[in-house]
Amino acid sequence: MATLSVRAKRAERRGALRPRSTSAHLRSATGLQRRPVQGPLAIVLGSDEIASAIAHALRSHECAVVLTDEIDPPGALRGMSFVNAWYLGSAELDGIAACFCSSVKSIPEVIDRQQLVAATAWSWQGIAAVLHPEVLVDARSAHGGTAEALRDRVPGLVCLACGFGVEAPGHVDAAIETAYGDRAGAVVLSGRTSPDPGLAPPLAGLGEERCVYSPRNGRFRTQLRIGDRVDARDPLGDVNGTPLEAPVAGVLRGISARGARVRPGCLIAEIDPRGQPSLCYGIDPHAAAIARGVVRALQSLGLLPERPPHSGDDLSWTGPSIVTNS
Repeated sequence: MATLSVRAKRAERRGALRPRSTSAHLRSATGLQRRPVQGPLAIVLGSDEIASAIAHALRSHECAVVLTDEIDPPGALRGMSFVNAWYLGSAELDGIAACFCSSVKSIPEVIDRQQLVAATAWSWQGIAAVLHPEVLVDARSAHGGTAEALRDRVPGLVCLACGFGVEAPGHVDAAIETAYGDRAGAVVLSGRTSPDPGLAPPLAGLGEERCVYSPRNGRFRTQLRIGDRVDARDPLGDVNGTPLEAPVAGVLRGISARGARVRPGCLIAEIDPRGQPSLCYGIDPHAAAIARGVVRALQSLGLLPERPPHSGDDLSWTGPSIVTNS
């Protein structure tokens, strides 16, 4: 029933809401001439390592991708994400680059360039009103946030969400498991995803104790960079004058950018006690599993063809399972 419903949405969208091709609509919306876009236009909410891995996977599968987040996002794992695009104007992740777009009109030019993702601080509703995407993927609750009901907010828009306690088809058309372990990336078409365990994954035997969270609202200040080595109790920076220290020794697997807007409980720094800076960069394996789940969900819903992934993907992938949770 879920597949039929989504196919009906696609038929409705083609017939009543948008021109027959993504590129045709982009031309009419902006006045710019663009080459055809092969896959659907997708908006991904968030910019952290999970949202970025999803954007990377969708772009690798010939989708046009817009990644949207608030101004000065706090994402700490910047070596594993496109977060730096919000601060530097561009960011590269495993062969695909994201370019920051300050206006909606600049997005079509970016997403029509091969291997580029459009990054922006515009709201997804504003982007959808102008560009009429086919897919919305919410990755904002993947780290324990509250799932938002997005299904049917925009007629014909197929909605997915990655996170804990997401209900399909209540909140979205399909939910993706984000729990660590074998369930990561499993696609839920009926039921809820797993509850939030509230624990960071262990590295070298250390879990939550290697993470630093914001004590208050404010701006984060630091002079440190991803991959820097720290010892326990070394200063990391401050949030509006409240100092933060490294809880353990290792390298900075993640640290929020200078000037990042942070909230209480927001992850600011993550230390890898293994001490290898090279492990602080590239797509995170857990995020990659979730991204593969998003691709599998879109394939099961008929928005992506069932075909082998591109050379930029993990060629050993056979696809996460599709489950029904009671």
